[in-house]
Parts: sequence; structure tokens; C-alpha cells
Amino acid sequence: MQYAWQWRLYGSADHRLTDGRTLRILHPGQLNHASGPDFFNAKVLIDGVEWAGNVELHIKASDWYRHGHQFDRAYDSVALHVVSVNDGYVRRPDGSLIPQLVLPFTEQMSERYSMLASPAAPLRCRAYIAAVPRLFVHDAVDAAAMERLLVKTDHLEEMLSLTGGDWLHTLQITLARALGFGLNGDPMERLARMLPPTLTGRHSNSEFQLEALLLGAAGLLEVAAREDDYFRSLAAEWGFLQHKYGLTPLPAHIWKFSGTRPAASPLRRIVCLSRLIKEGSPLMHRLLEAAGAPAPLREIFKVTLRGYWASHLTFGSPSSRDYSKAIGTAQLDILLINAVAPLYYAYGERTGRPALQENARSLLETLPPESNRVMRLWRDAIDYCPENAWESQGLLHLTRTYCEPGNCLRCRIALQALRQPHPRKSTEAV
Repeated sequence: MQYAWQWRLYGSADHRLTDGRTLRILHPGQLNHASGPDFFNAKVLIDGVEWAGNVELHIKASDWYRHGHQFDRAYDSVALHVVSVNDGYVRRPDGSLIPQLVLPFTEQMSERYSMLASPAAPLRCRAYIAAVPRLFVHDAVDAAAMERLLVKTDHLEEMLSLTGGDWLHTLQITLARALGFGLNGDPMERLARMLPPTLTGRHSNSEFQLEALLLGAAGLLEVAAREDDYFRSLAAEWGFLQHKYGLTPLPAHIWKFSGTRPAASPLRRIVCLSRLIKEGSPLMHRLLEAAGAPAPLREIFKVTLRGYWASHLTFGSPSSRDYSKAIGTAQLDILLINAVAPLYYAYGERTGRPALQENARSLLETLPPESNRVMRLWRDAIDYCPENAWESQGLLHLTRTYCEPGNCLRCRIALQALRQPHPRKSTEAV
């Protein structure tokens, strides 16, 4: 059912909800591989009104209650419940009905799934791509890397517009999102957006106050172990700052702890962000002065956690191990890829400094390639191993923008693969 929903095997026609209203699916959303609803950020039209939210799928409607979703606040944002069997209605904790759609998944859909879920499915053109000239593949990867950099730059430009042209706040938002490392990128961005430098700068002389401000605003000082003295101190400081600034914390359930290593939990990432925010304006100047050189840039982000967090992964009993290193080397490079390179490009574009835009590309060409399932996919399919982060970003963009959404007919490599002649069968002379 998830696969059919993700790839729109239900067709493009309008549907009708169980309560009689019409439904048009604008976007199925992003598949969630962690805890929470099945799909994030879906968009649908219900009787002509656009809704944006999460989608949950079940075989039977009653599975909602059998799985205990009525007790999990992470499911409050579900905008559509998709089921194969309608054996009841589903309500939110406030009593409101969740719109429900019945999609019977036919045998034909099952056959499509069996075909597309074969080993060739992640890279549908892999049977033909080996015949594509490697130079053409390199060219397509290069173009995709540029596309990805521009997409990130556009997002940064949006943040700059939302902050009224405040480059420091935009930098802090961009760093926060990058520190979320995908899984917690959205809540980290929301946290940074609600705490501008005009507010955090008032406490730049106190690591403790900044830590209390960020953890409290994140909603994480209301759910931890109350017997921890340090937690109680932070919570008390947050209570004072919350009252002083009239802040409303984010809901704690938006943070994803499952799927992250303890050393990379949202708690420690937020503490790390507080240390970077403490630098204020000098942080921006240091990044620009580094001019795209990886070594000085890595030094800027080598945050050392002292005191409590040097011996704690979370609130509670201390560990005998040293956890003062906030970010590992590989994660430092991911931070440079996802935050610094787009910042260089956007800042250079806005200020008329093309050298900074060149720094964005040279930085990515100097950094080592990322190592993840996407890189392994291309290596196994056509023995393509990226030489640097520029190429790995290109492969990520190709995979996320073309392969995974099934946009094969828009992909330059897939189209070129289709143009390759089929190998001729040998024939015996008569």
C-alpha cells in the first residue's frame, strides 16, 4: 500500500472520501522511514480546499486504534487516512474526524509492485545504463550537482527573505537544518527561526543560558528525567527566559530520537547549535575568510563540549567515556556540504562576488564523497564511484529527483540509455 501510494498507482482521477467529499491528490508526500505517520508533507484538495499534512495508511481503518495511534501526539497532524477496508471512522483526540479514503489495491497493482520491486527497481535503467558512454554520465552528474546546489541556494534565499535580509539569522537557520542531518532537519530549522540573533545575542556571554533557551524552546525541558540536577537547573532558567520573552516551545513529539545514534541525538545537536550561535557575527566573518578551504572550515565547526555534556549523551547518569567531541569528521564535511557551500553561492550572488560562488564549487570538489546507500547503488549498478562531494551530490540529486520519484523520462541518463542500440544476436552464415 505504501508503494502504491508513493508511486501513484491509484491513477490521476478524483476520488471520493468516505464522508462523500471529493478528493484530489496533489502530492503523496515524502515516505517516512522512521517513527510517525507513513508520509510527511502531502498535499490534497478536499472539495476544492487545499490541505497540507501527513498521511497514514492501514489495511483496515480500525488498525488506527489497534496500533494505538490515538495516544500518540505525532499522529495529530494526519490530514488523510488511507485504507483498503473501511470498517469504521477515525477521530483525533479533540473528537474531530480525520478525512478517510478507501483505495482497494487491485491484483494489477500487486503485479506492478512485483515488477518494480525487483532488484532493478531502485535504478530502473540499470540494464541499459552500462552502454551509455561514461563521459555522458559524468556530464549528467555534473549538471545534477549544479542543480542540487541551486536548489539549496533557493532555500537559503527563502530564509533570507523571511528574516528580512538578516544574513546572520539565515546562517544560523541553515546551520541548524544541516545539524539535523535529515531526520531532524525540519524541527532544527523551526527552532532556529523562532530565535533570532537579536534575542540569542543578549545571552552570548553565557553558554548555560543559551543552552537553556534553545533546549527549552525546543520543548525538551519538559519531558526529561526530573531527578537530574542539571536538567532542573536548565528547566528553571528556561522558565525565567520563557516568561521574559513570551516564548512558546515547540511540541516535543516533533523530535525524532529513534533512528539516531545516542551521540547524535537532538539534545546534543541542539547543544552544539547553541555553541555555534554563541559566536554571533564573527562566525559569518570566519566562514567568508576561509574562502572555501576545508581545513580552516573544519576547525570552525569543531565544537568541544565541556562540563555536563562531556560525560552525558542524555539527561541522567554520567558515562565513563569522553563525549566532548560534538561532531565527527564525516559529519563535519556533511555540514560544509549542506550549509557552507550554499551560503557561499547565495552570498556571492547577492553581493556580486563571483569568487565566492566559485568557492562553493571548489569546496565541494575538494571534500571527499559522501558514503551512503545511494553511492552504493550506483557503484553496484554501473561501478560508478564518485571522486569528491561534488559528484556525490550530483548522484544524490539524480537519485532523489529522478530515480526515486520515477521521473525517468526527464532524466538525461535514462533517455540516453533508451537511445542505445540493443545488442545484436549473432547469426550463423547460411
